[in-house]
Amino acid sequence: MKKKTIIHLISHNHWDPAWFAQRKYTRKWLVPFIDNLLKTLSLEPGYKYVLDGQTSIIEDYFDQLKGKERGKKRKEMQGYVKGGRLLVGPFYIGSDWTLTSGAAQIHNLLYGHHEAKKLGKVMKVGWLLDQFGFPAQTWQVLKGFGIDSAFLWRGLGMDSDKMKSEVILASPDSSEIMGIYIWDSYRNAMALSETKEIAKERIISEVKKLIPYALTENVLLMNGYEFDPGPDDILPIIDEINRGEKEEKFLQSTPLEYVEAVKRFVERHKVELPEIKGYLYSGRYAPVLCGVWSSRIYLKQANEKCQQALEKWAEPFSVFSWSVGGAYPFEKLSRIWRMLLRNHPHDEICGCGIDDIHRDNIYDYKEVLKAANEVGDISLKIITQGIKTKSPALVIFNPSAWERSSVVQAVIRLPKGWKQFSLKDHRGRDVPFQLGRKREDKVEIRFWGEHIPPYGYKSYYLTQDQSSNPKIKDPVKSGDNWMRNSFTRVEINEDGSLNITDKLYDKVYRNVGYFEDGADSGDTYNYSFPKVDKIITTLGRKAKITLAESGPLFTRFKIEYLLNLPESLTKNRTKRSKRTRKYPVVSYVELRAGCPRVDFETKVNNVVKDHRLRVLFPTDIKTDHSYAEQQLLDVAKFPIKGKTYPKDVPEGMLVAGRDTVSVATRPQRSFVDLTDGERGLAIISFGLPEYEVLLEKNTIALTLLRGVGWLARTDLLTREGDVGWEFFTPDAQCPGKFTYAYSVLPHPGGWQEGLVHYWAEDRNCKIRTVQTDEHGGKLPEEHSFLSLSVEGFNPDVGRMIEVKKTEDDEDLELSFVNYLDREINVKMRVGEGIKKAYRTDLAEEIKEELKLKDGVVSLKVKGKEIVALRMKLKPRKLIPNSFTQATFLLPHSFPVEEEDLLKVDAPFLVTPEDIKNAKERVREREEILLKKEKDLRYKKGGSPAEIQESKGEAIKVRRYLAEAKYSLLLTQKRWLETNEQVTDYQLQIADIEKEIEGIASQLARLRIEGRCAEFLDDYYKKAKDNAQNKFDYTKKLT
Repeated sequence: MKKKTIIHLISHNHWDPAWFAQRKYTRKWLVPFIDNLLKTLSLEPGYKYVLDGQTSIIEDYFDQLKGKERGKKRKEMQGYVKGGRLLVGPFYIGSDWTLTSGAAQIHNLLYGHHEAKKLGKVMKVGWLLDQFGFPAQTWQVLKGFGIDSAFLWRGLGMDSDKMKSEVILASPDSSEIMGIYIWDSYRNAMALSETKEIAKERIISEVKKLIPYALTENVLLMNGYEFDPGPDDILPIIDEINRGEKEEKFLQSTPLEYVEAVKRFVERHKVELPEIKGYLYSGRYAPVLCGVWSSRIYLKQANEKCQQALEKWAEPFSVFSWSVGGAYPFEKLSRIWRMLLRNHPHDEICGCGIDDIHRDNIYDYKEVLKAANEVGDISLKIITQGIKTKSPALVIFNPSAWERSSVVQAVIRLPKGWKQFSLKDHRGRDVPFQLGRKREDKVEIRFWGEHIPPYGYKSYYLTQDQSSNPKIKDPVKSGDNWMRNSFTRVEINEDGSLNITDKLYDKVYRNVGYFEDGADSGDTYNYSFPKVDKIITTLGRKAKITLAESGPLFTRFKIEYLLNLPESLTKNRTKRSKRTRKYPVVSYVELRAGCPRVDFETKVNNVVKDHRLRVLFPTDIKTDHSYAEQQLLDVAKFPIKGKTYPKDVPEGMLVAGRDTVSVATRPQRSFVDLTDGERGLAIISFGLPEYEVLLEKNTIALTLLRGVGWLARTDLLTREGDVGWEFFTPDAQCPGKFTYAYSVLPHPGGWQEGLVHYWAEDRNCKIRTVQTDEHGGKLPEEHSFLSLSVEGFNPDVGRMIEVKKTEDDEDLELSFVNYLDREINVKMRVGEGIKKAYRTDLAEEIKEELKLKDGVVSLKVKGKEIVALRMKLKPRKLIPNSFTQATFLLPHSFPVEEEDLLKVDAPFLVTPEDIKNAKERVREREEILLKKEKDLRYKKGGSPAEIQESKGEAIKVRRYLAEAKYSLLLTQKRWLETNEQVTDYQLQIADIEKEIEGIASQLARLRIEGRCAEFLDDYYKKAKDNAQNKFDYTKKLT
């Protein structure tokens, strides 16, 4: 039984670097904030502070200081960090965990640890205050960095009568860390020094609310919010409270001190904490904001391209080049990764910021992709230059940890004078190929690449002889509206939907791949249906079907639609408009030899607003769960039916927002699968993270596009509460042309038996080809730099996470995961030989040396376990330092020509009517504020609760007015940017940006005042309710 209560107050400041204002503004705010913080730490020897768990904001602070000042401040900060008073790290940025890769999360922690160590010490706590939910492997990743606790707010959905503040968070491999559930938000003791006269009573009131949910004698209060201009001066308040308390103890604490206190109590009293397993996406008490999975999908696609360029090509092949004597671009890769990570904070990758921020994101993604591709391309070309070739050659590279056999596609350059050619492998055997388009001396070629070594390459030769093109064993055959190979038959219906036959089971999936368009009256955070919707599908609508390319290796059909879609929502946002626009959709459907997958490439020109476009796949598979890939190849089992949450909440909880309807959309990385155990159907996709399974025929609905015009709104039918800023965001309508890649895969058994992960990687990560001439070299014509094999499995069930050099730039570091739920025996071989091998944690700290036998590392790996290895390699010099002009990377195809059907007129992004509406909104809110201020001036008397309620309403009105003014400025700016013919438009934009910067800082302050007012309202109402017993705060808390 708890004999006393220890109240821990943690002072902090949550910092969103780019949300309602661009970094170029918010980074300026860091200087006065951190200067104020350092001043407080110097004046108050006992003061402690958490710098939001992310070191990138410290980088931004120091970058703005000059010379001696920077060195002075760094030295001062190091003293506080080493002394345990200023807590920094463990992350580089406050990343979203659902929309970024496992490798990105590991890099985020590596760089966060690196920067925190330079300052003196890493805060070994998962500081996850505002992330929008968590995949199941989150806790194993944290534990891999020696982090055994996490503070979190969103995602948990325990019943209110079972809810506790301390829980165990368990990953699929049974890794466990302690979870501190800050269910009353991360601001319940904010701005105490601004309400000194009632600070003591506020604290005690909050503590009373929290005590019933605490399993130990420790209670946590969070002293801070977002963009605080300086730290809260709470030590005098704590001293005053402690002087009046005999049994309760109040102290300013740190996350580490709080967790240690909880652990001591748990161990001493044998307290059993409730265990929570699996993903955390419940919006019961705080919205997880599932609509961000499909907001601005172009950001998700760009991010996937960048992650793939780094994780599959730039890092591993730079390592392989280094292992045979090349240079490793350590500093350049570090810069590229950090630039990418700065696009991963939840407001940015999730697409729920203002338009300016996301245009910045796209610029950064382009720079990252360009730089990463340059690094990867150079490595491939230098390796190719080191291969001894016999004639003009095509060297194909496999970026997977398993051997691949597939149709390889490239645009080759024919040697001068060549009219015809044949293709042979390096053993002299003829290789079947299929030619496509030809332009001058370039021609598209598809050929059968067989047994391409894992993480390796294989050489093929172009010869000018007249050898015949051999027949392939499993050719694709086709007719006017059908195609088939030995696995799959595809029949195209008149409406463009497909009937796909799984030839293994003679099972037909009918009407697959049709489109559905409905209204979206939501915002960037959540989808919402309007009061009256109009759903439009392509079923039964005649499509134009053309056989675009046909051959034994590859066949492609083109399917064209011209839909009539409502232009937008009506002005009152209750239904879709009567006015329509022509909406073009072009899909290519492809089948390859030796592959059971049916591949789609869909192109749209999005010329309408306020809608959601999805592609649907009826399965008729009897099951009540879907399986979706998450980070690190953990596959989540999601119920098909969404869950409607009870309305009850813990007593005293201030709900910032919550889902009001059953949410059945789910996140996925590269595939979602339905199976009845005997057979299944998987939908593979690239950069399309949202799906839903509709109850009718268990139809998988894959979201392609969700167009909305507001960052946040308060009139959604699917969510309640204030979750963000009510800003006009026309770019979030996603206007323009987009391309989507996805596939249908019929398969036996479940996703594991059907090798869905294998076929997903084969689809999303294409083989690359380098063309070269005849030259000498020390590398063989076929080689594997790294292979991972698992006893009894092919392809292997060990999924590689990343291959790179260690952060000390010395050795090879790799990590992989066993996606099975049982133990496996793994063998790892590095092509150039291993001197020593070690097992490490994810932070690259050595845990044990491993035995080597004939250059192979063998180890046992638990089910779902993430493993990291460090290897010292034998130095060898087998490749040159450069490559010649005759060695060059080949594109997969010719540049894409614009589809005629997609050439339709688009509406203006921003119109004079939008500006007029924004001005009217400002005027209306000015009138409301004037009335509210007048009411306050003439209001006499009233209880403290009534006065505070009036003050809170006035703050809210001032915030709404500032929001409206800011939204007007953003709208005017965007209109000028899209109408460059306006005289002096650049000068006008510069003037607007000055106003934007000024109002942005006002908004930050008004948001702080508004959130503080919510707690003050709650406090005074309780005081009023307890007036009969005089609201005795001094009685024992327990």
